[in-house]
Amino acid sequence: MRDAEQSILEAAVTEENAAARLLPAWDALERGRWEQARQVFESALAEGETAEGLEGLGAAAWWLEDVPVVLWSRERAYRLFRARDDRLGAGRMATELGFDYAVFKAEMAVSSGWYQRAHRLLDDQDAGAERVWLALREAELAYHTAGGHGPHASARDQREGTCCSQRAG
Repeated sequence: MRDAEQSILEAAVTEENAAARLLPAWDALERGRWEQARQVFESALAEGETAEGLEGLGAAAWWLEDVPVVLWSRERAYRLFRARDDRLGAGRMATELGFDYAVFKAEMAVSSGWYQRAHRLLDDQDAGAERVWLALREAELAYHTAGGHGPHASARDQREGTCCSQRAG
């Protein structure tokens, strides 16, 4: 039993250290210092790959319009979130990838597949930021593309986002 307890304690310390290494990167991202954020995320990831580090790298790369890094890091983060059964994290990444494939690559079928994954992961969850973001991203995409969805889908998605945000508080 001592070995199991020791392993759990070491894992908790490792996760705490990984999260602490990401704080300056998230701060830089929040301040709009995209290149600095990217460098700090990359440095932290060199010490140990985490879904959160990859998520942050993807966000910094998005602002820098580094599409290959955006897609690679978010797809990898999605797989890591799924591996630990973090439906909200995986749903966030699926939402972002749905938008990314539409905006950066104009690959609407791939985009649709990512949005479907996001719905499978998030629709049965309590209303929260991830569901609101999914509804808003879909509404934004429908508004800009209107191909096959039109303004009615956009309005429906906006209503869903409003409803979810009100339930989430």
